[in-house]
Amino acid sequence: MFKALVEFKFQNKNNAKIVFDSVVPEIKNENFLRSKSVIKLNGEKILLDIKANNKAAFKASLNNHVKAVNLSSKILYLEEW
Repeated sequence: MFKALVEFKFQNKNNAKIVFDSVVPEIKNENFLRSKSVIKLNGEKILLDIKANNKAAFKASLNNHVKAVNLSSKILYLEEW
């Protein structure tokens, strides 16, 4: 079993909530047999817990979710700029 707990820290709770709200539908609605992901909002942090049966599934889930959070963050900060 492959596992990761990824923590994304934002400048404030509002920014964390905006990014969380933008990525949570994609992560909660995933239907993968080989991996499971749980996302939580904790103040100014987004916590992403990924578990997978094999390395390929783990890498795919991790990359997909990190890219989604990263893209949403870039769009948010572009709007603030």
